[in-house]
Amino acid sequence: MMDGYAVKSQNSGSKSDTSKGLYITTGSLMPEGYDAVARVEDTRFSGDSIIIAKPIQKFRNVLRKGEDIKKGSIIVKKGDIINPAHISLLVYLGIRRVKVKRKYTVGIVSVGRELRKAGDRNARKKVNNYAYLICNYIKYANAEPKMLGVVNDQRDEIISLVENAIKDNDMLITIGRSSIGSNDRLLQDLTSFSGEVVFHGVKLLPARPAGLIRLKGKPVWMLPAHAVSSVISLFTLVIPALSASSTGSPSVFNFTIPSIMKSQLENSRFLPSAYMLKLERSRDRMFAYPLRWGSNFISSLLNANAYVVVPPRHVIREGEQINAVLLGPFELFRIAGD
Repeated sequence: MMDGYAVKSQNSGSKSDTSKGLYITTGSLMPEGYDAVARVEDTRFSGDSIIIAKPIQKFRNVLRKGEDIKKGSIIVKKGDIINPAHISLLVYLGIRRVKVKRKYTVGIVSVGRELRKAGDRNARKKVNNYAYLICNYIKYANAEPKMLGVVNDQRDEIISLVENAIKDNDMLITIGRSSIGSNDRLLQDLTSFSGEVVFHGVKLLPARPAGLIRLKGKPVWMLPAHAVSSVISLFTLVIPALSASSTGSPSVFNFTIPSIMKSQLENSRFLPSAYMLKLERSRDRMFAYPLRWGSNFISSLLNANAYVVVPPRHVIREGEQINAVLLGPFELFRIAGD
């Protein structure tokens, strides 16, 4: 309903006494015996009478019971992410409590003797900044990240930390030592501690060294210790898994936007490769600018809004349309445009 005069539809279209037209405000209940509302802008006074400019049909400007939400309608179903509209409607219907799935907790561990915590002034070690990178991207997937610090490359230290962390979290992410180098023994250390290898190695560059271990029934994701590699692994592997676990669909947190390539992008490699993109909007169209290739260029992430996966030995030509995958929904606010 809206602000106006409640009327009996058979009386509209002629002069009506004020006793037959009751003023009501938007959202008010209809007075008994009245079946339509004449908008304020469609009426005028003449002495003590209300003149309605045109006939009003029955139930005009009236929201009838069951018209908005019908009996038996599903308001929210399992797997839905509750938004402000859901909350408003639940309150309106008098539903004060609903069962919800709590946010998944994700523990983040950085592995490497060369690392130091933020604030530690040991200049001979590298600050553990990639954990902050992963931590804040994880929030885009409606999960609750927990920074668990740095652990040395020693098996006993790794096992001790992971054993405690797996009890308190739904999922773990390790950063570093996931490859096959002489110092990269994380896979062996975790499998020796009753870990079951789901996979190790991905046919996608630069996420190739990533892997997944199941430990005491919970997933432990191993991400490479390079900025772009870890982020691509996160968005192509971890976030879809989080999405599937919390909503039933792996693509809920996957945000793509059609974009036009502003320059040629060639993947001469033998595997599919993910390239970082900077998006710009111009004249209601989105354009994608490829950024320089590099698994450890954090400057690429600083300038990037999205990425695209290019098949092996494939060229995306200038002017070709692609589906750019956003690095989270808030990247839409960072896209410049005219």
